[in-house]
Amino acid sequence: MVARKLAYLAAAMARQWWPREVIRRYQLDHLRRIVRHAIEQVPLYREKYRAAGVGAEDLRSLEDLSRFPLLHKDEVLAAYPEGICARPVGPADVVFHTSGTSGRFMNIAYDQDGNDFLDAVYGRALFATGYRPWDRFAYFWWSEGKREEIYQRLGLMRKIVLPSEADPRRQLELLCRIRPDAIYNFPTSMVAVAKLIEGCRPRELAPRVIVCHGELMAAESQRYLSEVFGCPVFNQYGAQEFNRIGWDCSRHTGLHLDVDSVHVELVAGARPAHVGEEGELVITGLHNRLMPLIRYCIGDVGRFEDAPCPCGRGLPVLHLTGGRVDDHFVLPSGRIVGPRMIVPVVERYHGFSQYRVVQSSADRVELLLVKEPGAPASLEDDLVAELRRIIDDPGVTVACRVVESIPLKGRGKWRVIERAFPVNVPLPRAAPDPAR
Repeated sequence: MVARKLAYLAAAMARQWWPREVIRRYQLDHLRRIVRHAIEQVPLYREKYRAAGVGAEDLRSLEDLSRFPLLHKDEVLAAYPEGICARPVGPADVVFHTSGTSGRFMNIAYDQDGNDFLDAVYGRALFATGYRPWDRFAYFWWSEGKREEIYQRLGLMRKIVLPSEADPRRQLELLCRIRPDAIYNFPTSMVAVAKLIEGCRPRELAPRVIVCHGELMAAESQRYLSEVFGCPVFNQYGAQEFNRIGWDCSRHTGLHLDVDSVHVELVAGARPAHVGEEGELVITGLHNRLMPLIRYCIGDVGRFEDAPCPCGRGLPVLHLTGGRVDDHFVLPSGRIVGPRMIVPVVERYHGFSQYRVVQSSADRVELLLVKEPGAPASLEDDLVAELRRIIDDPGVTVACRVVESIPLKGRGKWRVIERAFPVNVPLPRAAPDPAR
């Protein structure tokens, strides 16, 4: 197993430098294989594709995939395991759980071969940050913890797993105690820790690299963290459904997509989004033969960049432009306010350890705030004024409520922006299939 993981890692490290057209041919070959396998072995796809009148022979180009039906989370939940797995899930397989930020956990099953491939892609993203396998690695994760892999038992890529649900002061205490070379954490948590040490970073805390993941990280937050900690900060994008999807290189031009592991489409309504146009991400895994996910609507929003990254990699570049579709506020006027308009402004302020901005109804937005001792007396008023300026709608009430704590979402995420009600206006998302 270790030999297979190392072989996959060596191949993944080489593929990132392939020319774009070579990568596209690799994608199409593996896409055809996974679609054919899904039709032959997985009841859900056999029925969906028969009803849509499409088959594996219709996949002559990457663009042809848009003719195939979309896959939604509720379908996966209803079909697991018999309807969406190619065979019964066995004790040697690996089963992950999605983070549950939507309130519904979902099982994702991989066979050992597929999991080893995804581990290699994950390792490639880490090595792009300058991380070294022998680094002291502070790895914040939820209380369930992570299982130890064979190579970790051999002393490589060992993680010191720390509780992501710990408050910022406790996270700072743990970091100072273990003195890590590298830190892996959610960006909201790292910003909260940075505010505690701004201008007086402890000598014990001098990481060489910080890797943020799991949430939308604004460019302003990335720069702030780099200034406070005195080291490069990298952004990575992934999901339990597919493991790593995209990652930041040292040029910080966007997220290099792991297109040898996933095929990513951007969909604007019922059509593919143009280059530079915002759309919802629709993702197909290329190597999970046990539980294929084909044209899966993951709920995130982004846009493609046409220009190649100056680093020379052939992997295309994606910009996550607005977080999850459900994190967009929709105002009575129909105007849409995304997280990138709110997060950098709120995080400029000091005097609080946690926050969440919730649109509870079309005409009400509330800021939940966990204040720190000694916070400025005007903090609530200042933040409400900023939110009113951003929202810019006299029909929307903006209020602030100080609370003792804010409940976590899945896997220790704070989810700082949340719309608590459904909307019927066009968002940059994939349109549902007419048959559903």
